Order: sequence, then structure tokens, then C-alpha cells
Amino acid sequence: MVFSIGVILQVASATVGLLVPGRLIAGIGVGFVSAIIILYMSEVAPKAVRGAIVSGYQFSITIGLLLASCVNQGTHNRMDTGSYRIPMSIQWIWALVLATGLFLLPESPRYFVKKEQLDKATHALSVLRGQPVDSQYIKDELAELVANYRYEIENMRTTWLDCFRGGWKPSGNLRRVCLGMAMQMMQQWTGVNFICKCFLTLVPSQTRPMRLRIYQLTLPVSQSTTARPFSNKLA
Repeated sequence: MVFSIGVILQVASATVGLLVPGRLIAGIGVGFVSAIIILYMSEVAPKAVRGAIVSGYQFSITIGLLLASCVNQGTHNRMDTGSYRIPMSIQWIWALVLATGLFLLPESPRYFVKKEQLDKATHALSVLRGQPVDSQYIKDELAELVANYRYEIENMRTTWLDCFRGGWKPSGNLRRVCLGMAMQMMQQWTGVNFICKCFLTLVPSQTRPMRLRIYQLTLPVSQSTTARPFSNKLA
């Protein structure tokens, strides 16, 4: 909903004064989605494929960047407001897909365990795993979820300050937070966003064949190296 409001403001804008708030609101929506989707996938996915699925999320983002570049390339020569309204309005399609999925996907079993609603947790697991409610597989996984939750309640009372404790030792939370931030920062330092969004515009037009070749070679490398390296680590 937040993202959709931002998209509406962007498409309706005729001046920068409305476009910037629209981008800001849409960015807040993207931030929520980026945090919640990863959490949901990690809670509902089986352990054997959890890392690959979470990594696939980042791969999907890269595919989205490629599609966005294609749309921008197709509309940048328009001399009317469609040059920016068409790309911005297409964003809403994916918001619609996500909103539809919210009504079709089951709630996280872990959420129901926290609410002490074990019957609903069992049903959600059954839907997610494609197993009967009374199967041993579902019973074992539910028992593991309950045991993990009780262990966290009894032994792992935490606050936001705990994210910055533990120092730089391998088990320290501060080290983990810094590594996560550094990975995102260094991804931007690689210049991949410049290549995806600005390279064709800023390189002189006299070198058009060369710049197009570089662009075509760089995008597949970016897509193929984005998701895979961390899949085994996250599993």
C-alpha cells in the first residue's frame, strides 16, 4: 500500500515537487518489503533450500534492474510525459502481484507458534510442505519450531542494543552487522548501478558500438554473480 501510494504520486507528478515525495514514499515501501520478504522466506522455506531461495530474492532484484533498464531504453526518446510516467506506472504491476500473493500465501508457522496457536501452525506447515496434517514430517518440524521458540524465550532475551554487542570476535553481533553493511556498501562501490543506469548515457556517442558491447557483457556477469556465492552460507 505504501509503495502504491508512492507510485501514484510519481505518475501524477508534473513537477519535481511532487515527484520527490513520491519517490520517498515508494522508497519507504520498498524498504518494508525488502525486510519482510526475506524474513518470511527464511521462516517458511525448508532448511535444505533456504539459502538458495533467499539468494534468489537478490537475483530477482537484479533481473528487475535489467527489465527496468529495458523499459527506460524504450521510452527515453519520447518527448512527452510518457517518457517517465510509463516506466514509473509499470512498477505498480509488481505491487499488484505482491498484494495478490498476500491473500494466497499462508501465514508463517513460526508466527502461529509465537501466538500459541499450534493448530494453525500445523495447518500452515501442511500447506507449505504439501504433507498431510497428521504426517510425522509435519509433527517433527512443528516440535522443532516449538522447541526453538521456547529456548529463545528462556535464554535469548534481546534488545536492539544487542545488535552492537560482542565486539569483533567471530561470534560478535557487532561484527555481523558491520559485515552486512560493508557487503551492501561494497556492492555499490563496484559501480554496477552506474553501468546499469548511466553508462550508455555518459559514454560519448561516437563509441556507441563499444559501449553497447560492454553494457551487454556486464549485465549477465552482474546477474550471475549476485545470488549464488552466499546460497550455501545461508542454508
